[in-house]
Amino acid sequence: MSTAPERCCLVAAMFAICLSPVQQVLALASPDVERAAASEVRGAFLAQGVGARAVGMGEAFVAVADDASAAAWNPAGLGRLGSMSAIAMHEIFTEGMGLSYAAVAIPVGPGALGFGLRIFSFGSFEQRDAAGGSLGTASPVDIAGQVAWGMRNAAWVGGNGWSGAAIEVVREDGLPGILPAVSAGIIVPVGSSLSLGAAAYHLGPRQDGFALPASIAVGGSYAFSRRARVALDAGRGLVDEESRLSLGGECPLSRAVTVRAGYRWTSSTATLGGIAGLTAGIGAKFTILELDYALQPFGNVVTAHRFSVVYRRAPSGSQTSPH
Repeated sequence: MSTAPERCCLVAAMFAICLSPVQQVLALASPDVERAAASEVRGAFLAQGVGARAVGMGEAFVAVADDASAAAWNPAGLGRLGSMSAIAMHEIFTEGMGLSYAAVAIPVGPGALGFGLRIFSFGSFEQRDAAGGSLGTASPVDIAGQVAWGMRNAAWVGGNGWSGAAIEVVREDGLPGILPAVSAGIIVPVGSSLSLGAAAYHLGPRQDGFALPASIAVGGSYAFSRRARVALDAGRGLVDEESRLSLGGECPLSRAVTVRAGYRWTSSTATLGGIAGLTAGIGAKFTILELDYALQPFGNVVTAHRFSVVYRRAPSGSQTSPH
């Protein structure tokens, strides 16, 4: 009988084979259309993945979402948390730029309430006037706050799985107004190992012709054990009209250490060159704390490093799916 890591590799290879023809079809999308649509996007930092674990798995997390970051990935995941969960993430990108993220989820009544905060820093730079005189140093940041709720599906819809929704507000430094949006999702288990999920993100009104990076995604996750799984997501941007496919997995090396790898393809990935799209990560669990790291190259341009600390207490009998 094969071991869980061996089964992980086998199913991941099968997913990759299935992914190839789909990838080729989506690659036919016109890059000119995508570039034109991308110019209408505000709050582009919302499209970046949060949590080192999810990023290390190629951002295939729609059906996995099982910690406080579920508020961002799929609010439905909050509904299966049996105890408080929290996450803090920081990204080291380039020239002082990077994304920071924090979220907390608290069980309340029949579900769980989640709060999330994203801060994207553009670093510090010196401002100058038209004559070249110094105007001082600027350190612009974009901020998005989110409140989410997830709970088990009601009996009248079958009572199987979880649903959730979130509202958010986004403020961009130097741009007028605050943009509101909503997200929603569902996760449905199929047997004891397979979960299917779907989510819609950042749906909101346009402001002066600009909109947040709204998108939709569907995904599946197959768990070989409590800490070994593979996942596959497919999504589409509703504003930038970009297609996305994510494949990832995680396998335990020991009781405390888990390794991860993934691939995130978009219809513009090829323009970056190098090994754009590949991701890798590692996680270590210490009782109620988890430390995660993810590496995400952006072709020959730059490599992002994400670090996360996750707090998750899972009492016996909870519905949490620990990794």
